[in-house]
Amino acid sequence: MVCRDVPNFVDARAVQGVRRVEVKATIFGQEVRGDGETHASFNGNGAMPVYKIQLTLVAELYGTWIMPLTKEVQVQYLLQRLD
Repeated sequence: MVCRDVPNFVDARAVQGVRRVEVKATIFGQEVRGDGETHASFNGNGAMPVYKIQLTLVAELYGTWIMPLTKEVQVQYLLQRLD
């Protein structure tokens, strides 16, 4: 890998990371009843789950705030390792 390719490599991983965050938010953001069942499974009729937060908001916040900070640190680390 050439030094100038490091930021592009980190960008590609960031796209995958945002998608993973959205999937995790889908799982962990569901409204859960006291007995551990989700509201959707309680209905039993294939209803859409009820979420505590907007899934797109979680992915957007992660992509806008967390990933840029992480990318900056990762690029610095990888460039340091190349020296």
